Amino acid sequence: MERFWENKTVLITGANGFKGSWLSIWLSNLGVKVVGLSKHVDCTSNIFDNINNNILNFYGDINDDKLINFILSESNPDIIIHMAAQPLVLASYFRSS
Repeated sequence: MERFWENKTVLITGANGFKGSWLSIWLSNLGVKVVGLSKHVDCTSNIFDNINNNILNFYGDINDDKLINFILSESNPDIIIHMAAQPLVLASYFRSS
């Protein structure tokens, strides 16, 4: 299983979230080139801050088509793992434009 991940490039949306951060660490330890797309949020303590130097991370909105196309063309990922999510379900019903 570990050999599968060697020398792969993986794009993780939601890379600075709780699960995305741990996934980034795990994949980095398997030799994966991790590329992240994260929403820029202010936080005082986040595991992502400890791994941010090990991945190529972009900050922006998952709905930004130009940004997504740029990231895809720059990183040419082998695999995309979509972890970006609205953590509060009720808030997702009232998405602002």
